[in-house]
Amino acid sequence: MIENLDKLLNRMSRPLSLIETELLYDSNRIVYERSDLYIDFILTLNDLIETTYFGHDMMDEQQRINHYDWCWNKVCDLVNTKVIKFNNNDSAYVYLLDTYLESFYNDKTIVIHLKNFWGHIFNYNIKKSKPEIDTYLRIYKIFEDSYNKKVY
Repeated sequence: MIENLDKLLNRMSRPLSLIETELLYDSNRIVYERSDLYIDFILTLNDLIETTYFGHDMMDEQQRINHYDWCWNKVCDLVNTKVIKFNNNDSAYVYLLDTYLESFYNDKTIVIHLKNFWGHIFNYNIKKSKPEIDTYLRIYKIFEDSYNKKVY
């Protein structure tokens, strides 16, 4: 049984080939242009959060959430179009709020630089493990709710 667990863990952590990755993207109907828009949104939000945050000693929990809300709304105002409405996407809002509360706002000793993480997750040209691909697909699908699918 332990041997099977070791095999499973090794399989999960090994990078998938670029062909395997591309097949997963194709089977999940990834639209690369929208994916590029989603990463641009995330990186813009990340930059605004990092450059306007006063620090842990200056803001309590509610002020941190207010800061995130302000950053979210600013980025939505910049990026929203007739077809894409990020501020109507509660799932993306909550996912990113949770991520930033966990790894940026509430970490008083180490600030994790999420910009590198997002860049890695959204990079199509590098090998990734299955969990990394799963993270990308989950974020992509969350952001797809921002895209107004019109039926004519």
